[in-house]
Amino acid sequence: MLGAPGPASAGLPLPKQVFSHGFLFNRGEKMSKSVGNVIDPFALADTFEVEPLQTLRVVVVVTLLAVGVAPRVSLSVGGLASADYRVRNVGTMSRDAIRARYRESNGLLVGSLAAIAVVTGVGGAVLTFSDGRWDRWLALAVGLLALSRSRIFSRVAHMLPLRIAGLVVLGAQLVREVAEVDATRWLVVIVLGLGGVAVAVASLQISGISRARVKRLLNLVELLLVIQAIVLACGATGLFDRLSSMV
Repeated sequence: MLGAPGPASAGLPLPKQVFSHGFLFNRGEKMSKSVGNVIDPFALADTFEVEPLQTLRVVVVVTLLAVGVAPRVSLSVGGLASADYRVRNVGTMSRDAIRARYRESNGLLVGSLAAIAVVTGVGGAVLTFSDGRWDRWLALAVGLLALSRSRIFSRVAHMLPLRIAGLVVLGAQLVREVAEVDATRWLVVIVLGLGGVAVAVASLQISGISRARVKRLLNLVELLLVIQAIVLACGATGLFDRLSSMV
């Protein structure tokens, strides 16, 4: 072994294990830069070209689906879940320690929701102004789903990022529709009308039973939006076209 005299002359013990890796061959020869038979990654990427929006179409949907697990992950990583276990089994934990774990868990949750909102808002806006018909419908579903998924939370700091992201996507949809039909003069009227409807719905006084029925209906709508977003993402990525070509 060529490396053996080095450690021996320095008075160090000889290695007991030697790790080696194999070589990649191209047409029977070892790939080497000096030989010049390496594969150019840029040429390979041009051969198997992937549309830049492909990843975005999947990421916006997967990110919104991950909203449901964000609270549990934040509680576990922030240490608040283990604090509950410690209090129930050991019975000793200072109030300052619990408060510190709560702040850390809450900070992780707010940060993760803000990141999800940025991905949703930017991704939805980009898809809105895409030339693909599937992309525009997918962006609309993503905006509505962001507003619906915000109902998971009750605190303003938790629900606000998703609602802002949903409104940004829906606003982008409205801007594109107005630009295409050349109805700029109606933009203010439409915005004021939508704002009035939102305020009217929010100010409605309903009973507990009616509130439960509305919540059940909204849960069903959210389920349909999730299914629709997944189907639209499959269509936008060209999955249906590939399946139809295989039949």
